Amino acid sequence: MLNGKKLQYLRRLNGYTQKYIADAIGVSERWIGKVENEGETLSEETYNKWLQALYGNLKPKKEKKKS
Repeated sequence: MLNGKKLQYLRRLNGYTQKYIADAIGVSERWIGKVENEGETLSEETYNKWLQALYGNLKPKKEKKKS
């Protein structure tokens, strides 16, 4: 499993923001920062979702517009 700094590197390399990854995997942007900078532990499921978001297999859910 990659550490937070390596996940941050890959996120930046692919041109994604913390918000994009957070929205794609269903967590807060603040939590993404904790993982990348403070070494917060990821579950295997969340780790896999993060990688899917990085490589385009998981996109943020779009909000439905109110009529």
